[in-house]
Amino acid sequence: MKQKLYKSLTKIQESIADIRQVTIHNSAFKSSIEVYDYAYPFDLEENLEQHQNECKQEGYENLYQLVAEFMKKCNITPFTESELNEGKNHSFLLFYFLVKPSEEIKKKGFNAEVRTFFAVPFTENGEEVFQILVSKNRFSGIVEEMKYAEPLSEDNDKEHWAIFEKAVAIVEQELNLVANAEHIELSAFDDALNDFVAIANIKKQKTFKNQWKKLKQNPKKYIDQILKAGFYGNANQQQINYEFLLKEHLETYNDDFPIEIDALTDYIEERLGEKIHITEEDILYPKSIADKIEKQTDYTLLNVENQLGFYTFFLCHKEYKDWILSLAQQLELPIDDDF
Repeated sequence: MKQKLYKSLTKIQESIADIRQVTIHNSAFKSSIEVYDYAYPFDLEENLEQHQNECKQEGYENLYQLVAEFMKKCNITPFTESELNEGKNHSFLLFYFLVKPSEEIKKKGFNAEVRTFFAVPFTENGEEVFQILVSKNRFSGIVEEMKYAEPLSEDNDKEHWAIFEKAVAIVEQELNLVANAEHIELSAFDDALNDFVAIANIKKQKTFKNQWKKLKQNPKKYIDQILKAGFYGNANQQQINYEFLLKEHLETYNDDFPIEIDALTDYIEERLGEKIHITEEDILYPKSIADKIEKQTDYTLLNVENQLGFYTFFLCHKEYKDWILSLAQQLELPIDDDF
């Protein structure tokens, strides 16, 4: 294990030792990152009856059998039940969040996938390290996640290793555990802002740019506002940029599920002068609507992720599509082509 990653995980574990759980809002993933500091048997036995029932459903006689199997995956000899009764315990960190879906998952109608990572401390050849495990798309809680967790290394799965390293870096940053974090001047974003307001046809360009800088400079103020108003999603920079910026300044089409075919067809025809034939199947896979628009016109359709349970679409010139997506990433605007 890289020494840097070991130090980061150690700092995170020490930082949340008293509170045991922390929610990290971010713009990198499809949800906030939930981080838990677990100790067995103490934490898992808080809901012992529920966990024992889940263990039996998964084929285990009891909770201890699950944990023993889990530790063996980490090449750790589990404590005996008598040792646990004498006060010894196993500990580990758990990171839970949503990531962008694969094409296969998208076809099933899902816009995110679940990833659960475990970081289990142990000693290897006299050196303190963490064994990392990953569980994919498990929804029933920690028992199922532990059962299906598989050891992870950079060599056997570079994609998931990179996802985990990114999550750890975000948590470390948000917990203020990184010394000398790089400070970026707001003026560094001027060119990107100027380009975006021009190609996205923002009417009040000066107002848009000033508001973006306010949101960038003091995100906590606006995140607190949406949380107090009852927002329950991933309260990150992208979300406040939608709520306090794009919602007012970007011309979009908004609709609940299922999309109203006539309304969307009329909206597109009014703006592009072309009638696009949209089918019942298309509204289940909005990417197909974007493809049809691209084939018949000089425009395309992009998605604005609002986390509020309804669709928000944005028409843009297809020549500018990649440019807008790049600018959106730089400016942390929730615009993408992941429908």
